[in-house]
Amino acid sequence: AGLGRFAIADGASESIYAGEWSRLLTEAFVSRPMPQLDWLTWLPPLRARWTAQAMRGGQSWYAQEKIDIGAFATFLGFEFTETIDRGRKWRAVAVGDSCLFQVRDGALVSSFPLHESSEFTTRPPLIGSRPNAPNVASLERTAIGLLRPGDRLFLTTDALGHWFLQECEASNSPWELLAHMDPDICGMWVGG
Repeated sequence: AGLGRFAIADGASESIYAGEWSRLLTEAFVSRPMPQLDWLTWLPPLRARWTAQAMRGGQSWYAQEKIDIGAFATFLGFEFTETIDRGRKWRAVAVGDSCLFQVRDGALVSSFPLHESSEFTTRPPLIGSRPNAPNVASLERTAIGLLRPGDRLFLTTDALGHWFLQECEASNSPWELLAHMDPDICGMWVGG
């Protein structure tokens, strides 16, 4: 049984209407179970919606050129499910450098999809809003993890994820600072 789905996306700043594209991706993922996620059937309706929204009203020639190229975003979606013995597990899919961190008993036990701060680059894989964008299935990464009571999960976009891993590499506990932040800045879930 599904216990919940969550997603985060980070629009590429050089693309037009990237915030709208990010919103479409996350809302669609949260409203649709992960096992049925198939990029070839899942993305076309979202791309059509983005194009329709981007084309509303008259566009200048330079805006039209940007719309023709499309918007781009990183993406991370995950869901909680119950195991046979009534435990919980998570399953995640990611394209790019938005990250999921799992903390247990004051230690980082899982980092997905990146594991070291040096893995962050200025050109992460991105999901494009136009049909001619790169094949997402070849860019995705997936992971599965088990949850224990008291585990904390953090969802971050690139800058916060990079900082988080740098702090871990310096033997610090970044989750202690993030636990007191506004949840709109960093998503967090605490297992019960």
